[in-house]
Amino acid sequence: MNAEFLDAAEEKDLLRAGKLLEKGANPNARDWLSHETALKYAAWQNNSEMVRFLLENKANPNYSGSEGNTPLHDAVLFNSMDAARVLLENKANPRLKNEDGHTPADLARQRNYKEILKLIEHHSK
Repeated sequence: MNAEFLDAAEEKDLLRAGKLLEKGANPNARDWLSHETALKYAAWQNNSEMVRFLLENKANPNYSGSEGNTPLHDAVLFNSMDAARVLLENKANPRLKNEDGHTPADLARQRNYKEILKLIEHHSK
């Protein structure tokens, strides 16, 4: 069931994801191969609607996956501004570091993503 839930999230299928959560799917389930979560998939895709839905259903905004990246790190890596905004509004910690010692703000600076950096800095105060 968790694999099907991850597929639904990656495919942007809110209805199916919701039904699977009702049946007991874990909102923090990890893909068995990549170890990524549905929230990380939604962050990559800048799918703010799915990000909000998952957070409302108890997905952990600070759950780290491969390389220690949180959903906020991933939103920055893909310059997913809307997803980053929703994550930050829902207690994503902008100070968490990945395995390389980088915060989401560090990644934004490295890539010269000025708007998303400004957003992170605003929520870091």
